[in-house]
Amino acid sequence: MKVGGKTAPDSEEFFNRALVLSDNTHESGKHILREGIGGARYEVDTGHKIRRNLDTTDKKVDFIDSVTGERIQLKGPFTKDNMEPLPSFQGPEQWAKSVKDGYRPGVKMVVDLFSLSLEQRREVKALLEKDLGEDAIKYLE
Repeated sequence: MKVGGKTAPDSEEFFNRALVLSDNTHESGKHILREGIGGARYEVDTGHKIRRNLDTTDKKVDFIDSVTGERIQLKGPFTKDNMEPLPSFQGPEQWAKSVKDGYRPGVKMVVDLFSLSLEQRREVKALLEKDLGEDAIKYLE
């Protein structure tokens, strides 16, 4: 698997890491596989290990980058929790709104575009860059 031009570790290692990062039981009481996959994709893209944010008073932060110390809010992949496609009525406008609603200065916003077509990716980026600027978001392609 390629992430941002980099090759992910073998599938078993990647999947195991995604499972570890999907553990959101401290906040939601469940594992959220799509967040774990997004987190593992961030690690591949940056080369940095991350860990879950266990501070339940700061719900806009999903992960902490173990290298930089940055607090990370992850949006995407844009699927259901079990990685099934979202209903067809949802689209770039709703996905961009979700990102904008979660955006907070001082927290690194990471948007995982996995599962979106090239056209959907372009639309989401255009909507976000119009409102938040080009440098406000790190995208995982």
